[in-house]
Amino acid sequence: MLNNNSSPSTSIFIIAGEVSGDIFAAALMTQIKNQMPCQFVGCGGFHMKKQQLINIAHDNSLLSAIGIIEAVRFLFKHFQILNSIVPNIKKYNCKHVILVDHEMFSILAAKKIRKAFGASVKIYFFIPPRVSMWGAKQAPMIAGLCDALFCYMQPDLPIYKQYNKNSFFFGNPLSRKLKTFIPDPSFYVKHNLDSNKEYIALMPGSREQEIKKLLPIFLKTALRLNVERNIDFLMSIAHKDLAEKINQEIKKVGVSYCVHIIDDSSLQIMNHCTLGLVSAGTITLESVMVGMYPIISYKVSSLTFKTIKKSEKLNDETLVGLPNVFLNARVFPEILQFEVNPERLYQEAIFYLDMTPEMKQYLMTDAKEKLNDTLGSTDSIKNVADYIINDIQHPYE
Repeated sequence: MLNNNSSPSTSIFIIAGEVSGDIFAAALMTQIKNQMPCQFVGCGGFHMKKQQLINIAHDNSLLSAIGIIEAVRFLFKHFQILNSIVPNIKKYNCKHVILVDHEMFSILAAKKIRKAFGASVKIYFFIPPRVSMWGAKQAPMIAGLCDALFCYMQPDLPIYKQYNKNSFFFGNPLSRKLKTFIPDPSFYVKHNLDSNKEYIALMPGSREQEIKKLLPIFLKTALRLNVERNIDFLMSIAHKDLAEKINQEIKKVGVSYCVHIIDDSSLQIMNHCTLGLVSAGTITLESVMVGMYPIISYKVSSLTFKTIKKSEKLNDETLVGLPNVFLNARVFPEILQFEVNPERLYQEAIFYLDMTPEMKQYLMTDAKEKLNDTLGSTDSIKNVADYIINDIQHPYE
């Protein structure tokens, strides 16, 4: 525990977007508040609000999209929030800003803050862009904007370290959650499910864009698997504002009888599923760690994909799924763009379902053991909090 010598009036500005960023930011807020009296001002979602965030904007965890074209519909709201950041930093006299994930928005916010305040306000980036995957050419700019960066994955560290000595990998922020996960023995009873039945998880993502592009394809695949293999499906709703769209799509495809919406953690759901149809993102890493085989799908507009592919010089060997990135091998299927269709997903599902039990166990156990090593310390979020608190309390050390 660090010395509690900070004034109760200490205000910290914090910015997060997307559901996962909102969760990570809330966990970091909790750690900091446990060790020093402070208030948090900024923009985030439901989980940050539970930590008494003074929110300068409406819940922005759904104002997220992959690609410039997809993000256009959120531009006006984003610019409104961006234009309110500097005035609120002044209003609450914040001398420290924490950016959490939400890559493009966080970078634009950092530029505005630097222009307005120079070095008088410190900027910390928790989960900066994963430059070891793609976007390495942005690393100098991002590192130059920040006083410290806390990387999500170890391969990012040496890249950022070239441009900012205060770059750290304290472990993956998911590490504690995944390494201490305990399956719920009452899961089937609690949700009125048949423990003898085989289930597949449907995890289309937490963005509206992903629900629109991936969920219909996942559901059509589910219909065929149910008819041919008598398999049922489990699904959670990442954000309450997506519930209506999801339920409408389920009714439209006609799979209400075999798709069960489960009000439980995604980890518990995936732990009780053989495999999952999963959008590319954090959830893919989580799935392997709880023993579920992910079929990873990534689908954006053609222009966005071409732009990303050209600007980052991506090729057929580039890994997209996080478990594959961490393992540095294409262990789990990655299905991109036009290949994301019911036929391809069905074939990938059948391939795994028809594996021998011994092969399934070996594949998942081996992957989990290797990932366990790469995730690092279970105290990663606490270590980030310790660094920020020490920097606030002892700025000249």
